[in-house]
Amino acid sequence: MKKILIILLAILCIPISSFAISLSTLENNPQRYEDLGGSTGIELYIDYNSVQSMVYNPPYYRMKVKVYGVVYNQLICAYSCVFDYDYYYSIESTGKRIIAAMNENNESMDEDVYRERLDNSLRDYTGIEMTMEPIAVWTTKDRLISKNKTYLRKAANQFSAIYGIPNVLDRTSPIEYDSNGYELAQYIFHSYYNQYF
Repeated sequence: MKKILIILLAILCIPISSFAISLSTLENNPQRYEDLGGSTGIELYIDYNSVQSMVYNPPYYRMKVKVYGVVYNQLICAYSCVFDYDYYYSIESTGKRIIAAMNENNESMDEDVYRERLDNSLRDYTGIEMTMEPIAVWTTKDRLISKNKTYLRKAANQFSAIYGIPNVLDRTSPIEYDSNGYELAQYIFHSYYNQYF
């Protein structure tokens, strides 16, 4: 769903000539851009220099990062991603609640049962939400397609209306367990605080 949205945004944008960022810049500067892999034709990179903590008020955290999505080696879409974390739902806190409930119910500490309950709890809610703001779209050869945020938002709205899918740019989205977003949120949290969420 997000992958299709990114492709449509790039197609709908009006071409503009300007220097931007290229695929070779992302690939050849691992000290700044981390390749997080991807799936279905989308390769994700984060900009190390853009990672910042916006809120540090345990159990609540807010982190911001610039993410580049390379779409089928043809387009680069840049987004500012803000992640909101509620540590009450972290793996550690959720695990502690599961163990406490098992002890309270005099259940044996079975690793498989624990793991299943932890996975189910995280699938219900990870405690992480994300908001995305479009920055720009380029070709992989550094040609700017568009950086007009109003236009990019309008394209996303039109695409969402046509295909009847939620517009990820107009709302805060809960991050699903075992998703690329979850891996990205965990990676950013760990890179800043040196621990997983």
